[in-house]
Amino acid sequence: MYIILISGQESNTRLISPDHLALAGDGTPVRTAAQQRKKRICGCMEHGCYSCNCKRRYSQPDCNWGWDSHRECYFFGCHLYMYAASDSHSDLPVFPILERASRHDMLSFLHSFFTMKAYLPQLHIEKLLLDCAHDAYAVYEYCRRKNIPPFIDLNPGHTGHFTYKDDFTIDDDGVPVCKLGLRMHKDGYEAARHRAKYRCPKSNRKCGCFCEQPCSPAKL
Repeated sequence: MYIILISGQESNTRLISPDHLALAGDGTPVRTAAQQRKKRICGCMEHGCYSCNCKRRYSQPDCNWGWDSHRECYFFGCHLYMYAASDSHSDLPVFPILERASRHDMLSFLHSFFTMKAYLPQLHIEKLLLDCAHDAYAVYEYCRRKNIPPFIDLNPGHTGHFTYKDDFTIDDDGVPVCKLGLRMHKDGYEAARHRAKYRCPKSNRKCGCFCEQPCSPAKL
């Protein structure tokens, strides 16, 4: 299921311009039934067996169980992943597609995004807006190769594995702050591992660290 609203010939009929798109993508649960609907196609009940493992006929074979993180409950149905033109007048839909309810937003994004590109190759995406479920290196790497500026909310659950996590905090600018309250100085970027490097402001490569309470035994 998909829909695309292309700009008209006249400026007053223009809805979406496919040459300059800022897309926002997100998924939402679609509850289709209170429980899984199925029907026996065997004759086990006639022989007194009420809990057999025989095949069933499902009225909604494309639906399954998923987790609704907003309501914190399970639901039976589908997962509607929607792309909308965030720079249009009313956030008009560009490409909605139904996924399986059990799929994570990240997997739904991968399937729906490349399906959209296959069906609508004329779209030129200039910006991509996603929530924290899409905070993954693969998404950033793809956007970098395609020259698409990504706007992705950081996932608070990606705390990582820090050796000195009890000694540092992160300020509003994303800069590490040591237990003495000193903001670290930027010390380069490791492109292969996508890591920004910082060092203590009371240290340099010639004289080493001259802090009264060194926070790390690392060599400069």
